[in-house]
Amino acid sequence: MGGRLSDRGISPDALISSTALRARTTARIIADSLGWPEESIVLDRALYHASATELQEFIGGLDDSHFSVMLFGHNPGMTSIVSHLYGIALDNLSTCGVVYLKFCVESWAEASRSMPSGATIDFPKNTTGSPIKMV
Repeated sequence: MGGRLSDRGISPDALISSTALRARTTARIIADSLGWPEESIVLDRALYHASATELQEFIGGLDDSHFSVMLFGHNPGMTSIVSHLYGIALDNLSTCGVVYLKFCVESWAEASRSMPSGATIDFPKNTTGSPIKMV
């Protein structure tokens, strides 16, 4: 997935990961693929098994100096925020699945309570070669 993100020119302003080993390991692999130093990954316990509501609050509290943020977290919270709060038809976000959400807002607080203007999903077993557009 890191190679796919790099090939698509994905360049977040911040990488924030749950403190769990699997999430940290995934964040390190993705960071390496994107040319980010491992020490630049922010570890935040609040992402550890966060519910959709907790993720929504986390997103709302992000620093507005960041235009694009990549979060590394856990199910069922990640699937739930995408499907229930943001209305994207997704039954299950697979391990190492990636959801890109685009918001036309001025702040992360607005993004946390707004519907995305665009969404795409990609996952390791996606053989189409490109992310699946959802919105």
